[in-house]
Amino acid sequence: ELGFRYKFRAYRKQNTLNLQSQDIKMKTNKIRREKKVSSTDMEKGLGLVSLIFLMAFILAGVSLGLKIFPIISEKSKMDMALEYVSESPGSASMSIQAIASALEKHLNVNYVTSLKRKDIINALSVKNVKNGKEISFKYKIERDILEKWVVTYKYKNSVLTNQNVQ
Repeated sequence: ELGFRYKFRAYRKQNTLNLQSQDIKMKTNKIRREKKVSSTDMEKGLGLVSLIFLMAFILAGVSLGLKIFPIISEKSKMDMALEYVSESPGSASMSIQAIASALEKHLNVNYVTSLKRKDIINALSVKNVKNGKEISFKYKIERDILEKWVVTYKYKNSVLTNQNVQ
């Protein structure tokens, strides 16, 4: 009986040692896994350097947009001025000087200061067509972006006046 008790105690000791070593291995594996998860969590998102580059990119885009916006604005105001002159009473019988004067007045009201009367006369052309007159306007809009960079927009538009409008 002593031998059996001794063997049983030794077996029990061995099992508890095995269980304890397995528990330690499981805990160390769990800690390792947690460390890996926490390190990948730290890698998510933007770092300071990437955030600085992103802000610089956004600011460059906004700056470029602010430089190009006046070109788009001038184009739309020029379109409105041509439509206004073509729809005004008596536009079919106006001379090129009268059309240039009407365009200049409308552009001044809309704060387009880049075009003077001389520029308007040079860019303006009037043709007699079957239904009235075709008023064409063609010029270049240029704006400096940086020291040596210039944006050029080639503006060209034509409108028809109606002979019946008096």
